[in-house]
Order: sequence, then structure tokens, then C-alpha cells
Amino acid sequence: MGLKDFIKKKASKISYSKLGSKSTKIIQEKLSDSKDSIKLDSRAIRLRYHRIRNDSFKDIESGKVRLNKPIFIVGVPHSGTSVLSSTFKTHPKIAMWTEAPEVWEPYWAEGVDSEYNRLVPVNEDYVETMDMLRITDAFYRYTKSQHRTRFMNKNPRNTVRISYMRKIFPDAKIIHIFRDPRDVVNSITRNMPEFMIEQICDRWINSINQVREQTKEIPKSDFYEIRYEEFCVRPREILTEAYRICELNTDDGIIEKLPNSLPNFNGKWKTEMNEKYHKLLKEKLGNKMLELGYSWD
Repeated sequence: MGLKDFIKKKASKISYSKLGSKSTKIIQEKLSDSKDSIKLDSRAIRLRYHRIRNDSFKDIESGKVRLNKPIFIVGVPHSGTSVLSSTFKTHPKIAMWTEAPEVWEPYWAEGVDSEYNRLVPVNEDYVETMDMLRITDAFYRYTKSQHRTRFMNKNPRNTVRISYMRKIFPDAKIIHIFRDPRDVVNSITRNMPEFMIEQICDRWINSINQVREQTKEIPKSDFYEIRYEEFCVRPREILTEAYRICELNTDDGIIEKLPNSLPNFNGKWKTEMNEKYHKLLKEKLGNKMLELGYSWD
């Protein structure tokens, strides 16, 4: 049984501790706002703060065991997080765990929708001691099981909880990739009604704003931002800089093994969305696009 399967199995056999009232209330309020409201029993809610008891918790608390400068790739879904992580993880020191919702959102293991994490930016105020212990333990164990020295996680939902991650891992390296939002929205909302397109536009803007807000105090040595379009053109150059920021070596032909360029799937919004949606995208996204250096034409 792999480590990921082990954690999922353990999550269904947990002894629970009392959950903070603030977190419980927010989860319940957000889910009750939905037409498809899910009634959460105390067991499902408390899975958010489940406790897996093991000796390594003591080592983490004492400082004997620590996850050294973990790397987190964030970005709005369909912005290039997958292509970035798939090339980044070719570095021989990287142990890559994609998404890991069973760690970040442990109530996911009970089949409870994690709408809470989609709607509410989670900051450092939500970190509890048990969060720090169980998340560090899971990622540390996984890294060791892969016989690697550096852990990396790619999860678009982490885009709105960067300060939460930095509270748990103060030396974490954050890599944010962004893409022309017109292609992001088009990729996500194919064949969806207009109101869904507006919602995705709003979520994209909110995510970008959250990245700006939650990274303004992070040292430049711990944060790197990548434009998807540039990454497709010169992946070797950009990954060389990303590896430098993450304090990873680039010798032994590591860069030479990377592709010289990558396919760029941008521009499909022009033909796959009609003029009505073009106007909608410009109205909703135009100002933020200019802020990020994109032009409408």
C-alpha cells in the first residue's frame, strides 16, 4: 500500500478532537448558502482536524524532524500548473505529490464537498497546531518514501491559502503561474451557460487578488512568478531561474534534459467563444489583464 492510500485509509479510522468553533461555523454557513447544501455531521467536520498519532509528531514538535524548504506550485486551474509541475519534477531531488486533498482537506476522504476551500481564502489565522503536525508529517513521510530530499506540491486551490501554507512552512518556496484569463475561462467553461462564465471570471480575479495580497510580505527569494506564455517559449531559461530560487542545483545536465519549447494552447477563445462572450470577457477581465501586462488585441 502506497503512502497516499495509507493516509486515505487512516482518515476513515480517526479519533477526533474538538474542532474550533470559528472553523465549524464558517464551513456550515458557506455550505448552507448553496442550493445543494450538504448537511455536515460532527464527524465529517472534525475530519478537517483529524489526528494521526505517531512518534514522528514528537520529532516534529521538538524540531528534530522538519520539511526542508518545500515547494508549492499555485495558480488558477487551467493556467499551466500541470505542465509546469510535470517539467519541474524532473529534477532528481524532487518528490512530487499532486493535489494531496486528503492532506489539505481531510474531510475530502469522507466524500464531503470541499466548497469551503473554494470559496473562502484561508489565511494564517486558521492554522492550528494539529494542522502543522499532520501536514508536515504526511509530506515528510512521502518525501522520504520517494528517497528524495525536497518536497513539491501542485494544487490550484492553494492559490487562495498561501499565507496558510507559509504559516506552516515559513521557509516554503512559492511558484505562481498565470495565463491569459480569456483562455483560462474558455478552457474551464466550454459549453457552459453565461452565468457560469461570469462566475469563473470573478473567481479568476479573486484568485489573482489573493496572490497579490498574500505574497506582498514574502521575500523575493521565496516567491517566483511565471507567465504561461513565456514558459512555453523558453522553459529551460525559466526553470533555471526557478531552480535557483528553490535552491536546487542545475548541473549534471539537468537543464539540458528539459525541452527547448512547449506547446502553447492559447488563442482558442477567439474561435470557440462568440462575440457576445468576447464583450463579456473584456468587460469583466479587461482591467486586470492590463495590470498583468496583457492587451486585449
